Amino acid sequence: MIGAGHVAALAPAADIALAYDHKDASYVTTSKNPEVLDYIVCLEKAVSNTPKSMSLPASLDDAERKCSSQAKTLPKAASEPNADEIRSMVVECGFRVGDASPDMGCEPPPKQAQEQAASGVPKQAKTHPQPAPAGQYQLSEKQQSAVQAGVRLSLKDPTSPLFGGMAAARGDGGFIYVCGMVNAKNSFGGYTGDQPYFGMLIGDAPRAAFAVVGFGGTLTESRAILSVCKEHGVF
Repeated sequence: MIGAGHVAALAPAADIALAYDHKDASYVTTSKNPEVLDYIVCLEKAVSNTPKSMSLPASLDDAERKCSSQAKTLPKAASEPNADEIRSMVVECGFRVGDASPDMGCEPPPKQAQEQAASGVPKQAKTHPQPAPAGQYQLSEKQQSAVQAGVRLSLKDPTSPLFGGMAAARGDGGFIYVCGMVNAKNSFGGYTGDQPYFGMLIGDAPRAAFAVVGFGGTLTESRAILSVCKEHGVF
């Protein structure tokens, strides 16, 4: 088990990239064009800085204004996506694996699709939730609920949290490591903004319980949490 002290000790580790990057953007498009990927990264950064109360389309409206200079550099080629096509994909499926609601018909990232083809596993029908990427674990709805319940117990105001993305990986000892984002109220009643968390899901549904190991707060703490998430193969 990883203790909170171990999490904090990882803070200085290797200047880890906190931001959404080109690899993440490959979920939105199969394009390898850097201008396309830069535009998607810009959109995600802008959307992540908008209030959680805003709908995704409204957040994208704001993001598109902030990323207008990148939009102008998008290639004018039929083989490359334009700004409207990128927006449509984001509205339907989000920026990352796990953002899309079940039955949205969102395809897995290209690398995963290639691995499925190579292994002879047929692509999932569009009426089913997409499978988790290689190396990750797909949480059921009941497991996601158990994670949220565990996170709530660690918050000052358990009635307030706004949950963001969530991802998981199964460890050698049978534990399921889970990382996610949560925006909750502080002691003054104000929202703190998205903060990463890391913990372990123990037991099977409906008796699964989630133990929070640590939350990101300061930049250093967030670096530590994200470092642990990568160390355990969550993303």
